[in-house]
Amino acid sequence: MSHLIPANESRRLVALRRYEILDTAPEIAYDEIAELAAQICRCSVAFISFIDDDRRWLKAKYGLPPEITEAPRETAVCSTTICGTEVLTVPDMTKDPRFDRSPTLGLELSSLSDDLRKKYKVRDNVKGVIITGVDPNVASASPDKRLSPGDVIVEVQYQGVGNPADLQSRLDQLKTQGKKVAVLLVSNPDGETRFVALSLQ
Repeated sequence: MSHLIPANESRRLVALRRYEILDTAPEIAYDEIAELAAQICRCSVAFISFIDDDRRWLKAKYGLPPEITEAPRETAVCSTTICGTEVLTVPDMTKDPRFDRSPTLGLELSSLSDDLRKKYKVRDNVKGVIITGVDPNVASASPDKRLSPGDVIVEVQYQGVGNPADLQSRLDQLKTQGKKVAVLLVSNPDGETRFVALSLQ
């Protein structure tokens, strides 16, 4: 997947490197800003990121594991943000074609809301990211994986996920590490779990 490039890309990168902030240690002030943003927006995940020429690097984060520090630029929402001059607000990334992540796994994903629990009859004790659609033409979501709408992704590589953005961040991290396959813990609506290995290519 290619990423958008702003008209001022060269000058932007020069300015970014002049700040000498990339790959610096975490700082409480930035962490507090990320946490405050999450509280104000009522989000489970928030972060402060900088876009380098080929990656999104996180200076501060809230609601993400400590090991998640960067991801390929082509998967970053921020690649779209820096191409504009106004505040970018996306009410639901799963419904915005600019941020369609389905080619990654061939899955349409959503946070597990009360309405979706009712629609797919998902038990209350099942937590994670619900699958609402499957593209059988994508190898990673092929029929032999037995994934279907109503299944819930509970973990990615043995770490819990609570929303599609969290799940995508975990996948981005695996790609950055050079992993070719992601191991998912998947639950059916009744709470029966199984491990599924999906290609990240």
